[in-house]
Amino acid sequence: MGAYREGSNGLGGVPTGDIEARFTVNPFTPVGHGDIRGFADGSRFLLESAIRIASVVLERGLDEDATTAFLKRLELGIPIAALPLTGLGIDLTRGELLSLWRAGIGTRESAAALSKPELEAIMGARGDALHRLVSVALSAGD
Repeated sequence: MGAYREGSNGLGGVPTGDIEARFTVNPFTPVGHGDIRGFADGSRFLLESAIRIASVVLERGLDEDATTAFLKRLELGIPIAALPLTGLGIDLTRGELLSLWRAGIGTRESAAALSKPELEAIMGARGDALHRLVSVALSAGD
């Protein structure tokens, strides 16, 4: 049950620090980032197999797109609405993805519509790299 809770909190965009604080039951065995990552990785491994087995047993076709999206969300710990941000062409951390999502940025076009100072205010120094990347991609017609 604990692993499920951490996964659902992570997928909902709850900050890692909040998850660590909520699930640490005593100061001698704190829940840390590595624990959360381990629960997510283990869950992803088991769920991928379970999804494939269920599709065979139930004689239903596997929805590869939905399965891939769910496993990607579990890997990154982001809500479904933030998933399009993974296609910006730059590797972003979970915190950066969530910062953009919380700021209402959900697509490459919405990221490109922001100025460099606006992106830097949301993401810090990496906002400059993202601004350059999305500006070049949009001007090239990508």
